[in-house]
Amino acid sequence: DHRPFRYQSLHERLNNININVVHRIRYHDTNDLQDTDNLIRTSYFHQSLAHWSTLNFSEAYSKIYQKLLPLANSLEQVVYNREQIILLIRQSLNEYNPLIIETLLDLIVQLARDLQSDFYIYYKQYLFIDIINLLINSKKQQQNEINTQLLEQVFQCLTYLFKYLWRIMLKDLANLYELYTKYLFSSKIINTLTTNYEYIRSFAAESFAYLLRKIENYQSFIDYLFNTTERDENELDSLALVFSETCKNVQSTFHSCTKSLLLCLLKKIIEKPKVIHLCIKKIYLLLIQHTNKQYVEILW
Repeated sequence: DHRPFRYQSLHERLNNININVVHRIRYHDTNDLQDTDNLIRTSYFHQSLAHWSTLNFSEAYSKIYQKLLPLANSLEQVVYNREQIILLIRQSLNEYNPLIIETLLDLIVQLARDLQSDFYIYYKQYLFIDIINLLINSKKQQQNEINTQLLEQVFQCLTYLFKYLWRIMLKDLANLYELYTKYLFSSKIINTLTTNYEYIRSFAAESFAYLLRKIENYQSFIDYLFNTTERDENELDSLALVFSETCKNVQSTFHSCTKSLLLCLLKKIIEKPKVIHLCIKKIYLLLIQHTNKQYVEILW
């Protein structure tokens, strides 16, 4: 069948989504800058505003562009006007206009690159929830049929934020995981999001796994996860998914962190035999499905 376009089922569209940002090349890479003086003062946010002005000709973007540009002509301006910039972005984001959602999500990522630790405060307080609310609103508008394009945009945004802020986020890993649990992994949120919740949880796990691969010692994080609160079955399923995604690599192989992560979990089984055994069982089932006999040895 050589037809250029064909109908894709929802399942096919969801399976074709790619949120892996590790090897992507962005248009506003620092290699594009002419010299180190420019590097010091150039704002990624300003670059992104200019970039989208050549791509997004919607009235909605034109309006927010005119409001944001005077606040963001340099990195110094972006830092100084950060609260006003974030307020304007949040107002536009909460209008749920599909013509500018992708643009706004990219602006958020580039603002994070400019502000770094200053951005993370707003991310935890407002922006993470605003971004997840895009999915909730999408469910209301489309009567439970998930918007696959929006889903990809949302989780690409979250994963890019991990990519650019991972050093800051690792210092606050426990709180960040609880934020993910509350809005993406908990039993209470399942009906709030969509009938296709499993896909959302899968993408959430994949995005969070990007951050977990940066950990040097997994034991303290695992101790926190299983010592602080009782995890229900849905949360254990989510944890197993997060840990399995952390271990997975391309072409049926495993990430270099796999052995260390699994050993830390096995050490914990003495203290919490029932819960950890259940979690490890789920992880191994997922990893066995991922690999083949050539690479399975690391699991034993």
